[in-house]
Amino acid sequence: MHDWRQLGLVYLLKAWRLDEAGRDSLAAVRGARQAELYALDAEGVERVRLVVADDDVCPTCRVGSGSEMSVADALGRMIIPNPSCSHSWCRCRWAPVDGDASHC
Repeated sequence: MHDWRQLGLVYLLKAWRLDEAGRDSLAAVRGARQAELYALDAEGVERVRLVVADDDVCPTCRVGSGSEMSVADALGRMIIPNPSCSHSWCRCRWAPVDGDASHC
């Protein structure tokens, strides 16, 4: 059995270190978001919503805020991290759609 949450944290740590070193962290953040989706799937979540980090969201991420899709579609499309995000790395996340398994 995979510990997807732990793997996601490892990827986020790698992304943080890359970003701190001034290197591209997009692939590491993508690995973290992918692990997040696999964890939600393993927990029985079927649908997810794109959630922005806070009020300081960039315009390109604001457009997708609140988008809902199946976990399978989210894994297939991998729209976050948004490569056009104007922050040092995209802070958008996935959350279960209300009424689905209650995880977050």
